[in-house]
Amino acid sequence: MLIDPMATLPLFGDIGAVESRLLSANSRVRAYSKGAYIFRQGDHIQNFYVVCKGTAQVYRGTPDGHEITSDILIAGDCVNAEEIVSADTAHAANARIVEESTILELPIHWMRDHMGDFARLAPRLLVSLADRLRGARKDAEHLSTLSAPQMIACYLQSLCVPYGFDPRSFDLPYSKTLIASRLHMELATFSRSLKKLKPFGIIVTGNHVAITNLKKAEHFVCDRCTITETCRTRALLDQPPIVGPRVSGANGERHIGLRVPQAAGV
Repeated sequence: MLIDPMATLPLFGDIGAVESRLLSANSRVRAYSKGAYIFRQGDHIQNFYVVCKGTAQVYRGTPDGHEITSDILIAGDCVNAEEIVSADTAHAANARIVEESTILELPIHWMRDHMGDFARLAPRLLVSLADRLRGARKDAEHLSTLSAPQMIACYLQSLCVPYGFDPRSFDLPYSKTLIASRLHMELATFSRSLKKLKPFGIIVTGNHVAITNLKKAEHFVCDRCTITETCRTRALLDQPPIVGPRVSGANGERHIGLRVPQAAGV
């Protein structure tokens, strides 16, 4: 029975018992080791995938052998929600495991045929698609308006949201190579840019990050960004500290339940 794993996922968390049994009867949870592929670019689309545990990378390969990462996914994230509504028959990207993971799989044709049986599922998938579209638009704007150090500063602050990190002290959850790929920059450019962040309240030593002054970091990035007023990361990091458990949003969005403490110098 797969009811318990699905109950932990925001996409399926509060569905009824009948719906849960129907999903369980038509799905499976698979374990993947680091480096394994959920699917490769060009493979025939067979399943809809949701990350139950672990981390996955969605990327495309370039003709010269580089990887362009479009997303890094963690528990609760849909891997290929857009393919439920797409007319494509083949995957447009690769999905590879970054760390040991468990993945929920549902036949994509079954999902399309039974979407109407789940009242809350379709709206949540639409929210997931809207979030990805908003993220892609933000990435495109940042590439044209921000410098490499500013893009990195923005990304490091945004990591505090899904992982519940205290910005004053946290370790990078994945490699610098993967983060550089996600930001569409060469590793050498990424490494050089890290050294330029200290005057703006961000110190990176190895894989450790310390945001010593949130206001400096905010102004360094947000004064050049076009979405500051609607930025979820900014809104959450600007909140006063409270103590509480990390929770996931019911609609599948990534939320932080623990409001992070204000960093020194703010």
